[in-house]
Amino acid sequence: MPATRSKSLLEDLLKIENQLKTDASTSYELLQQRDRKIGIELKHLKNNPINQLRAWLSLTDEAEISHQTIGRSNFFISSCLVIFGLITGTSTGLALFFYTGQQPINVINVLAVGVGLQLILLLTFFLSTTFNSQWLQNLLASFNAGRWAARLAYILPSLKSSLDKFFNRRHSIADQKIVKWQTIYWSQQFAVAFNLALLLSCLYLVTFTDLAFGWSTTLDFDNSFVKSITDVLSLPWQAVFPAAVPDLNLIESTRFYRFNTISMNNENDTLTQAQLAGNWWRFLLLSLLVYGLIPRLLTLILAKLRLNSSIKASIMSLPGLHLLLDRMNNPAVATLAETPEVAAAAMQTSAEPTITALTNRQVFLLHWGQPAFDQNQIEQYISNATGAQLSGFELIAATNTDSIPAASNLPVLNQQTALAIIVKGWEPPTLELTDWLTELRTHYGPQQLIAVVAYDTDANQQIRTAGKTEVDTWHDFLKRQKLFDIVMHGVRE
Repeated sequence: MPATRSKSLLEDLLKIENQLKTDASTSYELLQQRDRKIGIELKHLKNNPINQLRAWLSLTDEAEISHQTIGRSNFFISSCLVIFGLITGTSTGLALFFYTGQQPINVINVLAVGVGLQLILLLTFFLSTTFNSQWLQNLLASFNAGRWAARLAYILPSLKSSLDKFFNRRHSIADQKIVKWQTIYWSQQFAVAFNLALLLSCLYLVTFTDLAFGWSTTLDFDNSFVKSITDVLSLPWQAVFPAAVPDLNLIESTRFYRFNTISMNNENDTLTQAQLAGNWWRFLLLSLLVYGLIPRLLTLILAKLRLNSSIKASIMSLPGLHLLLDRMNNPAVATLAETPEVAAAAMQTSAEPTITALTNRQVFLLHWGQPAFDQNQIEQYISNATGAQLSGFELIAATNTDSIPAASNLPVLNQQTALAIIVKGWEPPTLELTDWLTELRTHYGPQQLIAVVAYDTDANQQIRTAGKTEVDTWHDFLKRQKLFDIVMHGVRE
């Protein structure tokens, strides 16, 4: 049954991952025929690999999956957080604006919750998104509503398995960022719902009830100091809504003390004072909007963008992904010549079909380190082993960092030409090579096929394909360094 493209990018990540695992046990020739056919149909998306992959997914047979539960888990947690945010926001609003007619609503309390607390929480948001210190992340996670909601969701057996798989994703840095930004996104959903409910509660009570506001504090604040605070808070709207900026008269007239509420000497004073005490509502409403709801909407959008960016990065780092893109976007080259003997033997014993990726391709060779054979012998070996059509050769001495050229100084290659890094299988990989491979991938882009080819010597000191032990060593090195999109060419029995 064809897989359907979901609205969730996270679900499609899991679908693509599962499909690639299924493809790993399928003949490379069959995959090449299938994916090239799909690639022709999706050639208009060639320069947009994520959308091309999601469209490819809908045209392939999907492996057995459990990704639907992560979608249900996501929806369940989001729904619970939004509902809880609306309830707590409404309850907070009703408490802050509770008015019996005996004593005015204290503006200080409203600002403490609607502005002060919001600014503190925004600070924790930016700390969690800016600094990667582990102890700081663990500390801030204690205040993350999304992570608490996810833990509560563990009580449901149907969600526990998918949540375990989600929170234990650590295949790459991108996967770690997915977990981070998903929990942040959940927390921002709660924050938006809370601030929206708080604002609507304020608007409702101001519209349909007669409220009186004042301010009071035990601290020795004079009226001019409070005026300076309200002026600072009003900066975002004072040019557009000057009526929403409290003046000194309002501040002086509405100050009250515990044992002495706003004085009202006669009926006219009572009416005037009551009207004056109600003038705080514009300032409070805009404060809740500007310092509460709007920043949370922005952080929600930011979290969603960063989450999607992390998911896309994780998709592009999936093992076998770049081979898939190569099969879709580059025509398979057929040849009437017989398969070279060395290549045929290797293909019969290979547990991974990656050796075929270089077959009959235009290949540019880069030899890492001092070669054990001369250039002609190496080129002949590569040609015989893969059937590749060599388009160039360059030696990377790698005797020191100065002898390693920048990727930008290497030849410009089209996407039909693969880049093969030739290494001596018996030599251990180095961190300098890791950095250089990462630079190559960044420079040549996600759709350029890059392969590592290891060779060895036989008993007669002739060049031959590296053995399983050497190939495994290099393959594990690429995996350990999270270079999932660099192909290891060789025999793995």
